[in-house]
Amino acid sequence: MSVDWVAGWCGIRNLIGYTYSVEQGDRNDGSGYHIHAAYYFNGNQVCRDVWKAIEISELWEGVTRGQGYAHSCNHDKEGYGDECGIGLIQREDQSRRPHTHFAMKYLVKDDQHLRLKPAGARCLRKGALNRARRG
Repeated sequence: MSVDWVAGWCGIRNLIGYTYSVEQGDRNDGSGYHIHAAYYFNGNQVCRDVWKAIEISELWEGVTRGQGYAHSCNHDKEGYGDECGIGLIQREDQSRRPHTHFAMKYLVKDDQHLRLKPAGARCLRKGALNRARRG
């Protein structure tokens, strides 16, 4: 799916990219099927990441008609201290990049891949704006 389509369908403004993975946890612990996602925004236009996380969470709860819930690590990012790799990250901030890479690895961890994947299904998806539109 293109970022334009996702942003338009969801009404999420200033979205420039996303990554998400579908995982299958243990039903006994309540995790079952779930999605881990990261959304990327233009930091010149979106600087309140916790508010944006709330907006996306409310959207998800609406899409699932109350059957799904969302958890955002952005609410607890102070707990990561100097190793925080989420929230507003300046492009030139080289010191935060390893922490961002660590956070993104959580999207592709091995322990909760789908046990049975429908034919043609993709468990990891990503989208980005065309370079010409990034500005």
